[in-house]
Amino acid sequence: KIVLSDGTNSQSFEENVETLGEFGEITFTYVNSPAGNPKYIDPAKIPGQASTITSVTIVPLIGENLNAGIESSRTVTGGVAGGGGTTYTYLTYVDHLAPQNFWRFESGTQYSDTKGSIPLSCYPSALSCTFSSVNSATLNTGQYLSLSGSNFVYNSVTAVTPISGAVTVSAWGYSTGTPGTYRRIIQVGSNQLSMLIYNDNIFQGYYQSTQRTSGIAPSLNSWHYYTMVNDGINIIFYIDGTKVSTGSFAYSSINGNVILGDNSNPGTQKWTGYLDEVMIIPRALSQTEVNNLYTAATTNSVTE
Repeated sequence: KIVLSDGTNSQSFEENVETLGEFGEITFTYVNSPAGNPKYIDPAKIPGQASTITSVTIVPLIGENLNAGIESSRTVTGGVAGGGGTTYTYLTYVDHLAPQNFWRFESGTQYSDTKGSIPLSCYPSALSCTFSSVNSATLNTGQYLSLSGSNFVYNSVTAVTPISGAVTVSAWGYSTGTPGTYRRIIQVGSNQLSMLIYNDNIFQGYYQSTQRTSGIAPSLNSWHYYTMVNDGINIIFYIDGTKVSTGSFAYSSINGNVILGDNSNPGTQKWTGYLDEVMIIPRALSQTEVNNLYTAATTNSVTE
């Protein structure tokens, strides 16, 4: 089975392999041809239905009339039947997970929300936040936000689009802060949702002002990938793609303003160090998805 897609509509169907040319081109006939003209295989847009042929070139048969402007052939990477799937780069996997908000701190768009509409500003002054690309968190991060312990980033005007039922929040963090101090990674509203390193150095979180703990103290002066999932029943903590604890807590919704690196404007729980790749996803990621996101970020490749 393969899948043809025009990027919006898709249809899967069987194919008969007619020939395997000397240059590796695979020519096939359609058994159940889709209505209209098929265009190309794009497994990245069709999760879970990638081609069972790892690399395939669509070669139109005589008389096949593809729509004007569409390539007559296209080679794409899919998966291998029984043991593979779609292979993603880091950013295509992020797209696949569909975050509502995503702050990358890249050159030219340092404070932009690349998936939503919540640009951030630096406080207490626009010049107090800096950016660096030394010791980057991932292969795909040109630069990251550097916070001195006296500044933070915030949007005081636009609140997060309400998210009900379940939510995932994640961020790369590199803490140089003093042990025994509160270090806030992200906060939405007045503790509607937050991730932080508590004053006992343990990775913790809040939902609706109720605290839950991971029980794990991440090391200072190194990058870690922090993820907190609420599936509507439990809070699940992950560090570097690995689940470290689960605690019961029913989830309702969040819709407040976003602060990165502090607990209010201004607050007393400033992050000292670096933050990067902060995202809010309006559903509960699975353990596999969290691990895949970590893998994609550190290797720029993951197969699902």
